[in-house]
Amino acid sequence: MRIAIFPDEYLPESTRVHAKMLHELALELKRLGNEVVIIAPGHSKQQTRLSVCYFNGIEVWRFKSGILRGKGRFHRALNETLLSFRAWIAIRNKAMESPFDICINYSPTIFFGPLMAWFKKNRSSYVYLILRDIFPKWVIDEGVIGKDSFIARYFGYFEHLNYRNSDKIGLMSKSTLEHFKDLYPEYCNLNILPNWANCDTLKYKAQDVDIRSKFELQDKIIFFYGGNIGQAQNVFNLLKLANEMKDVNQAHFLFVGQGDSFQQMIEYCELNKLTNVTYMPSVEQDVYEQILGQVDVGMVCLAESHSVNHHPGKVLGYMKYSLPILACLNRGNDLIELINNSKSGFGHCCVDITDIKKSANELIDNEYLRQCMGNNSRKLLEQFFSTENAARIILNSYSSRSSEK
Repeated sequence: MRIAIFPDEYLPESTRVHAKMLHELALELKRLGNEVVIIAPGHSKQQTRLSVCYFNGIEVWRFKSGILRGKGRFHRALNETLLSFRAWIAIRNKAMESPFDICINYSPTIFFGPLMAWFKKNRSSYVYLILRDIFPKWVIDEGVIGKDSFIARYFGYFEHLNYRNSDKIGLMSKSTLEHFKDLYPEYCNLNILPNWANCDTLKYKAQDVDIRSKFELQDKIIFFYGGNIGQAQNVFNLLKLANEMKDVNQAHFLFVGQGDSFQQMIEYCELNKLTNVTYMPSVEQDVYEQILGQVDVGMVCLAESHSVNHHPGKVLGYMKYSLPILACLNRGNDLIELINNSKSGFGHCCVDITDIKKSANELIDNEYLRQCMGNNSRKLLEQFFSTENAARIILNSYSSRSSEK
């Protein structure tokens, strides 16, 4: 079969988790005998509307596009709105010549919906929507935009266009599926598609990147956070933990990532004189994985105001490298229960700072506990969050489409 995957950014330029996830999915689908094409925005200065190249054996179509991140919310909204149109202008002839059996649409972004409508109408493609965030619901929850504002209605229009033009919508857990059904009972074409990661760890030489030597952390237990540093994550809960543990000599907190709150994080650390915190901007994927191989505990957090039970993709990287997980999540998030029941770490609600500190101290004091929980997190990845499992769910959904009609 011919399968197209539509991310809003892709490797090697992107350092975001979802870009890596979709690349690993593409490799697995290709391994299973399918012809896979990644269709992603390029940049405004590329010489042609469509640039075709290969990355790790995967065919990549990059269509000319404006910058999506780093230029402010208005420019991002404008350029994302134009994604479908710009993609259609660039790829329509090639897509008509060699149609795709399956189009895998990844959201966010919500703006590939019009393009999916075109594929369904003109090429009868099967559209599978990988839904990782219910947008704009979470930005309304955060108070970034008003519930009844024009911009909320504008985003809502494209959100539902995305849903209406999907043959199947894959949500990351049972609780997110149930929450989606409560919000939008009119959509019944749902299934569970957990996040995924390749289980193979990277083999590297220690001298390529040595975090402990670089920051003089040889004798420290390193609590690591890697990924987006924005309003939705609210890493300040983890910074509060670091502040509470300033006097714990063994503990050090390392943050690697980018996002709207990165500068605020720096200012918080300076204001509170957090000498036990180190922060770095985003790094390339191979460097990121090398860092994962050198730290002791993986941290994950979400803002308390989230009503959607999101499973941050970064947790899979921690599992891959057998790290115990310290989670600080919104109330009711079933990832808390999953971590605790599997003994893969400690999962807490955001407001439980005393309990989070207690768990952090347990991880510092007990090397055997860290090792056992790390082994359990690795087993959890292999059992429920493998790339093979994700590919199987999507392909089975396509195969069973006739019986569902």
